[in-house]
Amino acid sequence: MTMLRKSIWMAWLGAVLSMAGMPAANGATYLNVSRVIISEKSGEAQPQLTNAGEQPVLFQIWIDKGDTAVSPEKLEVPFVVDNPVFRLDPGNTRRVRILLDRARLSLPQDRESLFWLNVLEVPASPPVQRSSQVQLAFQSRVKLMYRPAALPGGLDDAVVGQLRFSLRCSAAGASLHVGNPTAFHHTILRVRPGADVPAQMRDDVLRPGETISVALPSAHPPIAPGGAVSFEYINDFGAVIEAHGKIGESDCP
Repeated sequence: MTMLRKSIWMAWLGAVLSMAGMPAANGATYLNVSRVIISEKSGEAQPQLTNAGEQPVLFQIWIDKGDTAVSPEKLEVPFVVDNPVFRLDPGNTRRVRILLDRARLSLPQDRESLFWLNVLEVPASPPVQRSSQVQLAFQSRVKLMYRPAALPGGLDDAVVGQLRFSLRCSAAGASLHVGNPTAFHHTILRVRPGADVPAQMRDDVLRPGETISVALPSAHPPIAPGGAVSFEYINDFGAVIEAHGKIGESDCP
């Protein structure tokens, strides 16, 4: 075990022991952002954790590349979490400082790179542990994007007028294809080709250069090229924004 991993483990163990004998936390903790953006220029981000509950909570913070099966100490990412294990008392807030490790930076500079910020919340142990009592830890994950300085414009500029929409028909039915020719990751919630037929997007992110297809209801009316498309996306601040586009191509009769 390296000195760094040993120090993290000792800090974790010490914090757990210091919380022993206290009632379990009520889980009233939250992160103040739904995504974290680290630009090449700033080199850091400081999301904030709040414990609005009545009992102390122990947190462990780490970053992964989507490989959830890998343990935190084995992950290799170009970021450093300053003090990744800490206790947060009731009514307190704390900023989590995430630093870009430029010495380990080997990411593409012509597009964003997607990572995930993990927040593990461990409630305090009750004074007396009963055999029927279950102690739960809660883990949440939010997107963390590394944004190179060379990228033109911002996320909103890369959405409006940039996403590509097309209709494809086959024996299996009609589908809407959504293409992302930009250098940014986009989270699209819902898309509505035409006036009254919504299509639910899958719950993930549209990556740079990626095209995904969404099945449309069998009763979907025909839409010619140039037809209107409305959709909702999530911006850098976690807000849901409505935007509009047009069908570029269609092979549907």
